[in-house]
Amino acid sequence: MYPYKYNRQFERYLSQFKRVLSGFQVQDGVLRDGSYNTRRVKVVYGSMSRVVASIFNKTTFTNHTLPLIGMHLTSIEKDTQNKRNYHHVDHVAYTDQYGERQAYSRLTGPAFNLMVDVDIYASSHDEMFEIMEQILLIFNPRVTIQVDNHLLNSDYLTEIILESISNDVNYPTGTERQVVQQSLTFRLPIRLSYPMDMDANVIQTIISNIVVDSEDGVDVIDELVITDDGEA
Repeated sequence: MYPYKYNRQFERYLSQFKRVLSGFQVQDGVLRDGSYNTRRVKVVYGSMSRVVASIFNKTTFTNHTLPLIGMHLTSIEKDTQNKRNYHHVDHVAYTDQYGERQAYSRLTGPAFNLMVDVDIYASSHDEMFEIMEQILLIFNPRVTIQVDNHLLNSDYLTEIILESISNDVNYPTGTERQVVQQSLTFRLPIRLSYPMDMDANVIQTIISNIVVDSEDGVDVIDELVITDDGEA
């Protein structure tokens, strides 16, 4: 049997992407002093069909169901531009907590591109444009994120790159419930890290300290679960 090595690396990358998308807001009324009241746009993980089914399977459809941002992984592609030899080893030297100089070697993991579709669901074109404008000003055309803060991880930074934008779609046809949907495709270059053992010359057990926020639930991907009776 192969040694068991699993560190939830795909989930961590997608969770960080979800965190980036979780800061957008829309106007929600006007306060007495004339300023705008805003509310955060909810972000869920799920394919377009599941999100749309969830929206219209609600027993009560209200404006507060929308807007909504759905994201899901569509493919994992080999990153040939950043491919390195399987036997390539990086070397790093640093000073430990006791003031002593240490040197370690680390194997270079395989590189991939995560292709992620982000769908915006809004109750009107105005609301959709409100969210789109905020997203396009941030992703111009990329955002750099930190996925690790450990010294021995050479790929602690990566980018989220906006690749394409599709035309808007109205759901569903022939009903009174209007949902305007816009899709964006992003590319997230990643490199899987081999486990790292501090007592070995070559890294064997990875130490990954990704910032989590358990109160907001952004450290775990929130899957949209649709039951057999159609409820979300």
